[in-house]
Amino acid sequence: SDAIVHGRNGEKANMCVSKLLDVEEHVWSPMYGLKGNIDATVQVTMKDGNNRRNLTVPFEVKTGKNVNSNHQAQTALYNLLLSDRYDIEIAYGILYYMENSQTIRIPAVRHELRHMVMQRNTLACYIRERSVQLPPMKKAKNACGRCYAQTSCFIYHKLADDGDGETSGMQGKFDEVVQHLTPTHKEFFLKWEDLLTKEEKESQKLRRELWTMLSTEREKVGRCFSNVVLEEGSAVEDKNSPKINRFQYTFLKDDVTSNFSFMESQLAVGEPIVVSDE
Repeated sequence: SDAIVHGRNGEKANMCVSKLLDVEEHVWSPMYGLKGNIDATVQVTMKDGNNRRNLTVPFEVKTGKNVNSNHQAQTALYNLLLSDRYDIEIAYGILYYMENSQTIRIPAVRHELRHMVMQRNTLACYIRERSVQLPPMKKAKNACGRCYAQTSCFIYHKLADDGDGETSGMQGKFDEVVQHLTPTHKEFFLKWEDLLTKEEKESQKLRRELWTMLSTEREKVGRCFSNVVLEEGSAVEDKNSPKINRFQYTFLKDDVTSNFSFMESQLAVGEPIVVSDE
């Protein structure tokens, strides 16, 4: 049956979900330099007055009931990701709040998306250069006071930026968190931050191959297994293992050549991998 979906300006439309395309879809977009984990990708029929359309949309589920601008921005960016992923126009994203069953459609507004991508690019510049210097502190007492990364952020600001309560904008709260730090801590931190940054910079060179080389090309240099398929019935669940290592699957080569060997690879046992289609 149709449900009422609300627009951001109070307008209403009828919508029904006609097909589930994917669940927990992990999308990487090389065009926009973004990645996201979309709760569901669905096909919907939406009726605005006499206008009836079939659309593919990202469907994002939130457990609360309070409409949040961050949720809307996230859903809008998922419009971009799906557009790049499927090479189709994504007109709306759907945001659903479980506690009050409110459904909101988030349009792909060009100037809003442009602003968010610009913010992404600003942050990416700091990450690309991999210097110790990070973007300036937000200095927002309300936001910083309940931020999940508060402790890590304060410690980094103290050790890397010689920050204090004044420069952080958090005064006594900042000093309370970092008062245990000494010059020895700072020396240790800066040394290992520099070494780890250099190591990460080297690994990022290989990460670019995901976008610049075909899987068959990467396989030839030992950094990929191309054209593999999931062996039917191979899934095994070890309920005594933690979540991250709970399931095991077996992949087989779809087109084995005489000179291929899984042993001739730079991949090591226990190493994290990316499984994707091409």
